[in-house]
Amino acid sequence: LGTLSHIMSTGFDYSWFVLTKKIIQKEFALSGSEQNPDLTGKSWRQVLGRATSGVPGPVKAFMEKGEDFIVEPDLPALVARMNALVGGEPLLELGQVEREIRARDRQLDNPFSKDMQITALRGARAYLGDRLIRTAKPHKMLDPANGPLIAVRLNILTRKTLGGLQTDL
Repeated sequence: LGTLSHIMSTGFDYSWFVLTKKIIQKEFALSGSEQNPDLTGKSWRQVLGRATSGVPGPVKAFMEKGEDFIVEPDLPALVARMNALVGGEPLLELGQVEREIRARDRQLDNPFSKDMQITALRGARAYLGDRLIRTAKPHKMLDPANGPLIAVRLNILTRKTLGGLQTDL
């Protein structure tokens, strides 16, 4: 609930998820049977194809047509479109977004990184199945070879109790 509380304290009911094409093709999963024909069709060939086939078709459709998906070759264009999507005001400062991404990228150079995202990624890749199918090889997000860059606007939505909701009643 800490993350939810932080997002709501900003005055906005959404946050942004920034990633690369290399990340989305392995790590982005969609909920629902119609979004996962390889699993619902019980096809081992299609499931194994996730390891080599690039961006899955349903995810690609969201990238191309989803109103909350922005795909751009560089960070200035990405941030400009992120701001335009939410009304045009420069809510996100390019310099700050770039500093955050570069700080994350620097953690890849440290094998003893304490960054929780990098530690979790390295831990997940310790299992062969996840390394082959579910997690992208760690890479620097601002390296053009790993692009394009993708931003996804995440809207707050809770369908489940999340173990209970904290109230101030």
